[in-house]
Amino acid sequence: MPDSHADALRGHIGRLFHRPIRHDTPDIAARILLARRHHTRIPEAALRAEATAWALCFGLPGLPSGPARLLAEPDLLRAACVRAFLGRPRLVILELAAAAQQPDLLPALFSAGTEARGQGGAVIWLAIAGLVPRDAIIRPTHRLRLSDAGLSPLRRLDRAA
Repeated sequence: MPDSHADALRGHIGRLFHRPIRHDTPDIAARILLARRHHTRIPEAALRAEATAWALCFGLPGLPSGPARLLAEPDLLRAACVRAFLGRPRLVILELAAAAQQPDLLPALFSAGTEARGQGGAVIWLAIAGLVPRDAIIRPTHRLRLSDAGLSPLRRLDRAA
Protein backbone atom coordinates (compact mmCIF):
# COMPACT_ATOMS: atom_id res chain seq x y z
CA MET A 1 0.00 0.00 0.00
CA PRO A 2 1.23 3.53 -0.58
CA ASP A 3 3.05 5.22 2.29
CA SER A 4 0.40 7.93 2.56
CA HIS A 5 -2.34 5.32 3.03
CA ALA A 6 -0.28 3.41 5.61
CA ASP A 7 0.37 6.67 7.47
CA ALA A 8 -3.34 7.45 7.50
CA LEU A 9 -4.13 4.00 8.90
CA ARG A 10 -1.51 4.44 11.64
CA GLY A 11 -3.49 7.47 12.74
CA HIS A 12 -6.30 5.12 13.80
CA ILE A 13 -4.16 3.28 16.34
CA GLY A 14 -4.03 4.23 20.01
CA ARG A 15 -1.24 2.85 22.18
CA LEU A 16 -0.36 2.56 25.84
CA PHE A 17 3.31 1.71 26.15
CA HIS A 18 5.12 0.12 29.08
CA ARG A 19 6.83 3.49 29.64
CA PRO A 20 3.88 5.80 29.01
CA ILE A 21 5.10 9.42 28.74
CA ARG A 22 8.66 10.60 29.19
CA HIS A 23 9.50 12.96 32.04
CA ASP A 24 11.29 15.35 29.67
CA THR A 25 8.10 16.10 27.71
CA PRO A 26 7.81 19.92 27.87
CA ASP A 27 4.02 20.14 27.40
CA ILE A 28 1.99 17.12 28.38
CA ALA A 29 -1.27 18.39 26.84
CA ALA A 30 0.45 18.92 23.48
CA ARG A 31 1.87 15.37 23.68
CA ILE A 32 -1.55 13.90 24.43
CA LEU A 33 -3.15 15.76 21.50
CA LEU A 34 -0.27 15.42 19.00
CA ALA A 35 -1.27 12.28 17.09
CA ARG A 36 -4.94 13.22 16.81
CA ARG A 37 -4.11 16.76 15.71
CA HIS A 38 -1.84 15.32 13.02
CA HIS A 39 -4.19 12.62 11.75
CA THR A 40 -7.60 14.30 11.90
CA ARG A 41 -9.32 17.52 10.98
CA ILE A 42 -11.20 17.69 14.26
CA PRO A 43 -10.90 21.22 15.68
CA GLU A 44 -8.47 21.49 18.59
CA ALA A 45 -11.21 22.72 20.93
CA ALA A 46 -13.19 19.53 20.28
CA LEU A 47 -10.08 17.37 20.81
CA ARG A 48 -9.35 19.16 24.08
CA ALA A 49 -12.94 18.62 25.23
CA GLU A 50 -12.74 14.90 24.41
CA ALA A 51 -9.32 14.64 26.10
CA THR A 52 -10.72 16.32 29.19
CA ALA A 53 -13.61 13.84 29.29
CA TRP A 54 -11.17 10.92 28.99
CA ALA A 55 -8.97 12.46 31.68
CA LEU A 56 -11.92 12.52 34.06
CA CYS A 57 -12.70 8.87 33.19
CA PHE A 58 -9.14 7.88 34.06
CA GLY A 59 -9.15 9.74 37.38
CA LEU A 60 -7.45 13.01 36.49
CA PRO A 61 -9.06 16.33 37.46
CA GLY A 62 -8.85 17.50 33.84
CA LEU A 63 -6.48 17.56 30.88
CA PRO A 64 -2.99 17.85 32.38
CA SER A 65 -0.79 20.68 31.16
CA GLY A 66 2.75 21.86 31.65
CA PRO A 67 5.95 19.81 31.82
CA ALA A 68 5.60 16.09 32.42
CA ARG A 69 8.26 16.22 35.14
CA LEU A 70 5.72 17.96 37.39
CA LEU A 71 3.32 15.01 37.28
CA ALA A 72 3.57 11.93 39.48
CA GLU A 73 4.10 8.56 37.77
CA PRO A 74 0.46 7.47 38.29
CA ASP A 75 -0.76 10.66 36.62
CA LEU A 76 1.62 10.18 33.68
CA LEU A 77 0.14 6.72 33.20
CA ARG A 78 -3.39 8.15 33.32
CA ALA A 79 -2.38 10.82 30.78
CA ALA A 80 -1.04 8.07 28.51
CA CYS A 81 -4.41 6.30 28.76
CA VAL A 82 -6.11 9.52 27.61
CA ARG A 83 -3.74 9.67 24.63
CA ALA A 84 -4.43 6.01 23.76
CA PHE A 85 -8.21 6.40 23.56
CA LEU A 86 -8.43 9.96 22.21
CA GLY A 87 -10.12 10.26 18.83
CA ARG A 88 -11.87 6.88 18.94
CA PRO A 89 -9.05 4.84 17.38
CA ARG A 90 -10.04 1.73 15.42
CA LEU A 91 -7.32 -0.26 17.19
CA VAL A 92 -5.97 0.23 20.71
CA ILE A 93 -2.85 -1.62 21.83
CA LEU A 94 -2.43 -1.72 25.60
CA GLU A 95 0.70 -2.95 27.34
CA LEU A 96 -0.72 -3.90 30.72
CA ALA A 97 2.58 -4.14 32.59
CA ALA A 98 2.44 -0.41 33.35
CA ALA A 99 -1.26 -0.40 34.21
CA ALA A 100 -0.92 -3.43 36.47
CA GLN A 101 1.25 -1.33 38.80
CA GLN A 102 -1.81 0.83 39.40
CA PRO A 103 -4.70 -1.58 40.04
CA ASP A 104 -7.22 1.21 40.69
CA LEU A 105 -6.79 2.25 37.03
CA LEU A 106 -7.72 -1.16 35.61
CA PRO A 107 -11.55 -0.83 35.87
CA ALA A 108 -11.46 2.44 33.89
CA LEU A 109 -9.10 0.89 31.35
CA PHE A 110 -11.32 -2.19 30.97
CA SER A 111 -14.37 0.05 30.58
CA ALA A 112 -12.66 2.19 27.93
CA GLY A 113 -11.63 -0.96 26.06
CA THR A 114 -15.17 -2.29 26.18
CA GLU A 115 -16.47 1.05 24.88
CA ALA A 116 -13.95 1.00 22.02
CA ARG A 117 -15.02 -2.51 21.05
CA GLY A 118 -18.68 -1.50 21.27
CA GLN A 119 -17.99 1.21 18.69
CA GLY A 120 -16.50 -1.31 16.26
CA GLY A 121 -12.87 -0.96 17.35
CA ALA A 122 -10.44 -3.65 18.41
CA VAL A 123 -8.32 -3.83 21.55
CA ILE A 124 -5.16 -5.86 21.95
CA TRP A 125 -4.20 -6.42 25.57
CA LEU A 126 -0.51 -7.32 25.92
CA ALA A 127 0.34 -8.87 29.27
CA ILE A 128 2.98 -11.10 30.75
CA ALA A 129 1.73 -14.42 32.08
CA GLY A 130 1.34 -13.40 35.71
CA LEU A 131 -0.53 -10.20 34.84
CA VAL A 132 -3.17 -11.54 32.47
CA PRO A 133 -6.40 -9.77 33.38
CA ARG A 134 -9.25 -12.09 34.29
CA ASP A 135 -11.90 -9.39 34.66
CA ALA A 136 -15.22 -10.53 33.21
CA ILE A 137 -15.78 -7.15 31.57
CA ILE A 138 -13.02 -7.81 28.99
CA ARG A 139 -14.72 -10.79 27.33
CA PRO A 140 -11.90 -11.57 24.88
CA THR A 141 -12.62 -13.08 21.51
CA HIS A 142 -9.12 -14.64 21.42
CA ARG A 143 -6.39 -15.38 23.94
CA LEU A 144 -2.97 -16.05 22.48
CA ARG A 145 0.44 -16.88 23.90
CA LEU A 146 3.60 -15.64 22.25
CA SER A 147 6.51 -18.07 22.38
CA ASP A 148 9.54 -18.91 20.26
CA ALA A 149 7.17 -20.88 18.04
CA GLY A 150 4.96 -17.82 17.41
CA LEU A 151 1.40 -17.12 18.51
CA SER A 152 -0.72 -20.03 19.68
CA PRO A 153 -4.24 -20.11 21.11
CA LEU A 154 -4.46 -20.54 24.89
CA ARG A 155 -7.95 -21.97 24.70
CA ARG A 156 -10.94 -21.88 22.41
CA LEU A 157 -13.48 -19.24 23.43
CA ASP A 158 -17.18 -19.27 22.65
CA ARG A 159 -18.01 -15.91 21.04
CA ALA A 160 -21.46 -15.97 22.62
CA ALA A 161 -20.00 -16.18 26.12
